[in-house]
Amino acid sequence: MPHLVRALFDFAVTDYESGLVDYHFSVFCYIRFKISEISLKKQFSRPTGLHKGSEYGNFAHHYTLFPRSMRNPDRETTFRFKRFSVENRRSAMKVGTDGVLLGAWSDIPGDLTGECENGNTPNPAPRILDIGAGTGLVSLMLAQRFPTASVTAIEIDSDSAEECAVNFRQSPWAERLETVHDDFLAPRLPAAYNLIVSNPPFFNNGAKAPDSARHIARHEDSLPLDRLIAQASDLLESKLGSLALVLPIERCDEAVFAAEISRLYLWRKVMVTTVPGKAPRRVLLQFLNRETDANISAEYLSDSSGNRSEWHRALVKDFYLKP
Repeated sequence: MPHLVRALFDFAVTDYESGLVDYHFSVFCYIRFKISEISLKKQFSRPTGLHKGSEYGNFAHHYTLFPRSMRNPDRETTFRFKRFSVENRRSAMKVGTDGVLLGAWSDIPGDLTGECENGNTPNPAPRILDIGAGTGLVSLMLAQRFPTASVTAIEIDSDSAEECAVNFRQSPWAERLETVHDDFLAPRLPAAYNLIVSNPPFFNNGAKAPDSARHIARHEDSLPLDRLIAQASDLLESKLGSLALVLPIERCDEAVFAAEISRLYLWRKVMVTTVPGKAPRRVLLQFLNRETDANISAEYLSDSSGNRSEWHRALVKDFYLKP
């Protein structure tokens, strides 16, 4: 048992720091560690058990820094935002920072809620598509931000799609939200979306999750990035449509190249760093289906004191319960 636990922890520490596993798996590893604490005491000759200065003590101490919501069983499965809640029990891809950033940052190009040039006929309500919606978090955020928009969430995993539908029904915008349980690459969706968003499965190498649903959610075998971008381009409204993605920074150039092949042009780009001085780990990309000048910036999530940056705070102020 100690060797198994040690292997689990080495995996968790390495992959948590590189962003390859979510909080829930890391917490699972920590629980396994606590269960095996007696064996570990003997193995490391630590008569007082877990020490902050030891290899495993440092790891355990690190996880005491988790937000209280991650240690509360109820809050682990229900994430509460200012105007909606997200059940997070069955979906293969859990609620995380990537989805929150995408939902708060993505924009609808042009004034689609105003009046037409003749001043008489209102423009139709914007249509949004969320690819690989998971729990429906991004869709819910966009429904809150754009009060006239209709949002369709497509999800290939049945458990995730069912949980997404439940979250939609429990939200204030149920009449504007729709869940579709289907493969995005199957050509069954109507065209003419004004905004398409995706927090896609972006791992294309390395070990694959043994659970099939989790593998689909995290590994791009089922939805290669270039095919996602090409298909999304075909579904955008012809005059002015946009695609927004959140990706690891190392896949930025690949996404921009694939977009150019599909005649999508970089409109907005934000390289996201955890704290000042660190290399960026994520990138937010938004493309238009017409040529435009690109707005490129770099932002960080937290300052050196651990507080949200001004950019991050402004982005999530309408969603998080705590500022």
